[in-house]
Amino acid sequence: MTFSPLGLRFDESNSSFALAVLPWVRIALTLCNGDRRKIENFVMDMTGGEDKLTPLLERMRKVRRNLGALCEWLDEAEARIETVQGGPPAAPSARA
Repeated sequence: MTFSPLGLRFDESNSSFALAVLPWVRIALTLCNGDRRKIENFVMDMTGGEDKLTPLLERMRKVRRNLGALCEWLDEAEARIETVQGGPPAAPSARA
């Protein structure tokens, strides 16, 4: 099996990537680990009111899309390594 370079680029520095993504990972963990009252208080503290929930959700969704693309790159890289090693690439769900 042969494959061509995909021409993918990732130009962010480690520090800028960390500053852009890690706060959202921490926010997601806080939200996932809270009960309803904790989440309501956290969101109100973070946004100052419900009228600012849409930008919060939009930013979180953008980060999720970007992380999803990175996961796709990692899946592709793993499949290429498996191919080079001589085995058929496993389905992404089987590799996890």
